[in-house]
Amino acid sequence: MSKKYNQLLRQVSLSQISGYHSTVVATVKILARQSFTSRLDVLSEEAIFQLLNLHPIGLVKQKKDQYFVISGFRAYQMALGLVDENTKLPAHIYSLTDKEIFEMAQTDVLGSVLLHSLGSKSVSQIEVIKKHIGLDATTKIAPGLNSSRAVTRFEKLK
Repeated sequence: MSKKYNQLLRQVSLSQISGYHSTVVATVKILARQSFTSRLDVLSEEAIFQLLNLHPIGLVKQKKDQYFVISGFRAYQMALGLVDENTKLPAHIYSLTDKEIFEMAQTDVLGSVLLHSLGSKSVSQIEVIKKHIGLDATTKIAPGLNSSRAVTRFEKLK
């Protein structure tokens, strides 16, 4: 694994995060068009911080003490809605090219479904994401999901 993806966990105030990096805006819109069935506002404050530590936000630094989100989109959405803007959040800070940022965002969107889906909806979620990010990106990220049949096999393995 490339060293540039192996970053130490840092603490960044929510107020220092300026939003989504321009390279990932279209990818984030994929998520926005999908309806999340889980409500995050039911979580306790302790649970929110445990989740943020388990799933830190990925950032790139743009200006002095200003950052843009490149991964951890759902964690960032949770933080926006549920914590004070001066709260320090766990984050990985990367120095990546626009192409690497885009690829990381795609991996986050598809990979999160593979890691976290528990129900039968994962197959349909994967199919929707595959349509948006394309077959080439899907094959690069998850070569084992190159067909609907493979996705169904994945579902049966869970």
